[in-house]
Amino acid sequence: MKLKYFWLGSLIAFIITMYLRVTFGSPAFQSLDGKAFYTTEYAISFFKGLGPAGRAAYIRGEIIDFFIVIFYTTFALLSINLKFSNIDPLKKYIKWCYLCALTPGIFDTLENSLILWILSRYPILDISTIKYLPFLTSTKWSMGVVLLLVFITLFLKSKKTLSV
Repeated sequence: MKLKYFWLGSLIAFIITMYLRVTFGSPAFQSLDGKAFYTTEYAISFFKGLGPAGRAAYIRGEIIDFFIVIFYTTFALLSINLKFSNIDPLKKYIKWCYLCALTPGIFDTLENSLILWILSRYPILDISTIKYLPFLTSTKWSMGVVLLLVFITLFLKSKKTLSV
């Protein structure tokens, strides 16, 4: 019963931190985080074009984004636990579902950490480091799509199981 409160709390906290990200950090549409894919060259030109105020806003946004990751990952894990873990035919897949729920957050955390490290070293832009950003961002978004498909599949299977 108490897990439902954590589930709802993580959803509310996610929405609030998204608002804070847009208000006090760089909005997602103006960041590398919000793009499904970009090149290393694009990332370099993006960092060069930020300017001091842009870098400060981006750092604030990335720090807030760590909390966003915590809240959306918690929400996903609790959603799986509360909605699907006690349905017999689905129990054998739950460990994989938990892994799918964790993976976007792991790649998002790596991406945020790398962006903060790059910004902390500015004006030094090391191509050997920046080249990993497009992979991390694309993988984060790809795994987010996989997670969405997992939720849709679990929902459809649970409806089918419960209707039988």
